[in-house]
Amino acid sequence: MPTVNLGGRSFIINEPVFKDLKNILAALNRLNNPSESDFNLVSDIQLILTSLIGEDNVAKFKHFWWQVWKLPPPSSNEITALLAAIPAICGLQQHSTAGSQSSSNQSTDWDALYWRVIRQTGWTWETVDTTMTVSRLAALSESLNNAPTVDSLVAAYLGYDYSKPRTLEDEVEAYLATQPTHH
Repeated sequence: MPTVNLGGRSFIINEPVFKDLKNILAALNRLNNPSESDFNLVSDIQLILTSLIGEDNVAKFKHFWWQVWKLPPPSSNEITALLAAIPAICGLQQHSTAGSQSSSNQSTDWDALYWRVIRQTGWTWETVDTTMTVSRLAALSESLNNAPTVDSLVAAYLGYDYSKPRTLEDEVEAYLATQPTHH
């Protein structure tokens, strides 16, 4: 398990479950795009810390913030190191932002991921939200690749290939791509 140093203390970090991972990624996106109207540096960093080390520990930071002699606040170097380590801590790969999607598409992708896990495991939405991690998802996917479900085999046999429905944004982009640009 990875550890992180904050305020001079080491904290063991468990891999975040999907519920926390969604919060972390949303906060990181806001931190990476500070021009957006909902950008709030302090609350986003606090949200990330709460998701990774637990609310009790973050509350301790708030409580002892003014009593530096007990537990100093995290330094800027510690926060920077934590933010740089988040992809590794969460089991994620860093991708370029050139292919980033809108927030509505991202929420739909989470929904599709949840439904895939629910369909394969029979779990509830809440169970997936509070127990599934990226490494567990990778193990589930590997298991399903080794022993596909009957409905996956039937779909492959019949040649079914899912294609995501086009959104209005996709239609506008396709239209604009076919139009000559006027300068």
